[in-house]
Amino acid sequence: MEYKAEIPKKGNLLKAEIVSFLNSEGGTILLGADDQGRVLEEKIKDYKRWEEILSNWIFNAFYPEVIDLIQVFPNEIPFRILIKKGKEKPYFYKEGEGFHAKGVYIRVGSSKRVASFQEIQRMIFATKSHEYESLPCEKTNLTFQYLENKLEEKGITFDSYGLSLLDKEGKYNNAALLLSDQNPTISKFAVFQGLDVSIFLDKKEFRGSILKQLDDILYFSNLSNKKKIIYTHNRSRMNKKQKDKGLMKAVKEQPQFRLTSNFTFRTMQKVEEAILLREKKQERKMLLATIAASLFLIISGSIGLYIYFGNHIKETMYHAFLAGSHVLKIQIPLIYLLFIITIPLFMVFDRWMRKQYFKRHS
Repeated sequence: MEYKAEIPKKGNLLKAEIVSFLNSEGGTILLGADDQGRVLEEKIKDYKRWEEILSNWIFNAFYPEVIDLIQVFPNEIPFRILIKKGKEKPYFYKEGEGFHAKGVYIRVGSSKRVASFQEIQRMIFATKSHEYESLPCEKTNLTFQYLENKLEEKGITFDSYGLSLLDKEGKYNNAALLLSDQNPTISKFAVFQGLDVSIFLDKKEFRGSILKQLDDILYFSNLSNKKKIIYTHNRSRMNKKQKDKGLMKAVKEQPQFRLTSNFTFRTMQKVEEAILLREKKQERKMLLATIAASLFLIISGSIGLYIYFGNHIKETMYHAFLAGSHVLKIQIPLIYLLFIITIPLFMVFDRWMRKQYFKRHS
């Protein structure tokens, strides 16, 4: 609801308010009232003039026609304008000849704004599709077996009125005809070699409910795609053996195997998941083996040093505390010197192996 003290000098401001209600859910405008809805007594004398202006606008200022959508009540206080929701959107106020995009307004909460180009397009498409779908159908003996089966799979009860397939008189519309098993529309599917249409390979026609035709087209397109499978998600590079093993595992894990429209996507998704899991296990094993080898070298080296040089180290530390200084003279066997050199080399080699691994699988 909008409150207006009067019809503004720039009449397009009030026209825009009316259009915004027509393009939305309808509404009411009260003339001769302030923002709090209080009646302005001094404006009552203008009601007659406002009635003439608005009556002229209803017949000439808007497009499409709004004669049945706008009502004025000059005998009420305040002056009331009732606007119904339009069925032939988008509505706009005229300014010259032809369509006036800046005259298309919509409601956003309690305010109005100019409709965007995309919003105007959506209103046009919605109106046209609604007109076609709601037109009555000549056929009366329609069946919906395929649609009922599809809905039953989803746990939904088929309801002709709930799906708007019947009008108030109980007659089927065009939407019902398209969804019925008697749908006269035929879909044609052709297969060509390459990216052009120079080499024809195969074709097929599909009949029945539009839902059945879509399912059949997707099924046939999957069967026709015999050349290759493209992995769009480059998570890892798989050789042929890995692909075959992953595919066999994915098929075995499928509880009820059937070739649906998204079979390729779901199967390759399982393949990638299985291979990724195997790569993670291999990486974990490599990490554990590296840690175990490093700990073994460190512990064995420490034990060896303690066995051979434990007494010398204790004696040296004891004399160092007593004398304040002592020169440590220890002869280290060659094998333990090799251990000390091998440990950092082993760590560098492990780091290089990891880089190579992730480079191959990135």
